Amino acid sequence: MESAWSRSGAAVAVVAVVVLLTWSKGKRSSRLGRALPGPKGIPILGNAHELPPYHSWLKFTEWAKQYGPIYQISILGSSHVIVSTDKIANHLLRDRGAHYSSREQLPFAVKLVTNLRIAFLPYNDLWRRERKLMTNFMKMTDLAEKVQLDESLKLIHGLLEFPADYEKKLNIYSSSIIMRLTYGKSVETGEEESFKSVLRCGHEFERYASPGAYLVDVFPVLLWLPKWLAPFKQEAERLRAEVTGLFRSFLSDAMAAKQGENFSQAWLATQDQYQFTFDEAAFAMGQVFEAGAATTSAAMHSYLLALLHHPEWQKCIQAEVDSVVPSTRLPGFSDMRKLPIVRAAVKESLRWRPVTPGNLPHKLTKDDVYEGFLIPKGTNVHAVQWAIHRDPDLYPHGDSFMPQRWLESTFPTYREPLDQYPNLAGFSAFGYGRRICVGQPLAEQSLYLFAARFAWACNIQHQLREDGSKIEPPLYDYTHGFSVQPNPFPFVLRARSEDRSKLVARGCEAAKQYS
Repeated sequence: MESAWSRSGAAVAVVAVVVLLTWSKGKRSSRLGRALPGPKGIPILGNAHELPPYHSWLKFTEWAKQYGPIYQISILGSSHVIVSTDKIANHLLRDRGAHYSSREQLPFAVKLVTNLRIAFLPYNDLWRRERKLMTNFMKMTDLAEKVQLDESLKLIHGLLEFPADYEKKLNIYSSSIIMRLTYGKSVETGEEESFKSVLRCGHEFERYASPGAYLVDVFPVLLWLPKWLAPFKQEAERLRAEVTGLFRSFLSDAMAAKQGENFSQAWLATQDQYQFTFDEAAFAMGQVFEAGAATTSAAMHSYLLALLHHPEWQKCIQAEVDSVVPSTRLPGFSDMRKLPIVRAAVKESLRWRPVTPGNLPHKLTKDDVYEGFLIPKGTNVHAVQWAIHRDPDLYPHGDSFMPQRWLESTFPTYREPLDQYPNLAGFSAFGYGRRICVGQPLAEQSLYLFAARFAWACNIQHQLREDGSKIEPPLYDYTHGFSVQPNPFPFVLRARSEDRSKLVARGCEAAKQYS
């Protein structure tokens, strides 16, 4: 009887606390601003039960059509604001960046695995120092261009020789660029254990950093469980040891070499300026590789898918490249200002199929009021790229691949002069405000060079069935995670001419001799 009364008393206390919190929240809302619109949800779960298990940005975009360009949802007691226009995203995340630049500290991914990944660091001194380091790395343009020229030759040669291995070749291109720049060593075959380990760690990170991947993310109180009662803690310990050991070994090897020009050597020469611990430095380097390699490769996958579905644009791009670059040499960086169609096609593929369509949310560190609406401290603000890139006011016919939106003055996205625009500087595909991707200049150059050289050397066409009909790959059959790419799709890839193929092969051999 006594325990029953205790249970009843506890239940009443919980209800009283919930009512009190709800009442106080309502009082604060009425005092500071009104609540944002959004789907109502249900107790405890909020709107969690309405979200799909993957590609949540599709649901966010659907809700934006119903509730407007900024609305709120609740997920298991956590407040989330969804933004679906470039204008509002810039107003909040850029113009008010001092309060909109932190990150949610996920119990499993951050508190148990590692709190050193810059993508999930809060807006603090360590984040600023790592950001400064990476910004300085991006200024090493001469080194980057040499590496990109070498690796793009290897990529085009590899695609022409073994087009069926395109996924592996694209991964090697993006990974080897970052590996050489960061540590001074390349990826040659894709069978290197270090390369496989980084890919494995990256895939694991995508999995366990997804919100709600573990019960402890929903109920953080489980962090208090002893390890013998919490198998998830044992798994986190294994993951932490794997990624930390990998990044430590990469940096140690690069430091031991004591020669060559790369990011690790640049840090070593100026380490007093940054005051990192060894592990902080190891993760700063490791994340340059982990993030840059995967996202650039994913963007190239979508670019090829776009060309396959739009052969008319492949012809336009090839015609532009041929008008600028003779058949006796491959395109280089000095040609890019004369290739606005190439740049427009790259930019449009990133808009059409953003690599991070849901974007990583920014955490608000102070109550804010926007257009009369209260956004409480602690809210996670999602600038959903998929929705933003389909805003009809900025991107008419948003579901269509249309590079002309960057090239013709009738579109709201057009800017001139065309020897400078379009470019990717400040583009929403790389995030917003103080959290914008610091590797954008490097990714931009890698993508432009690939697109120009691919157009110069290659033709991509539909694979045919026995009856001669085309095999049409799905327009949207993408991997799961917060960065995505198309699942494997069939196509035929051939050299535009035997002479061009031979020139690529000779250039590739020469690059190997002098690298």
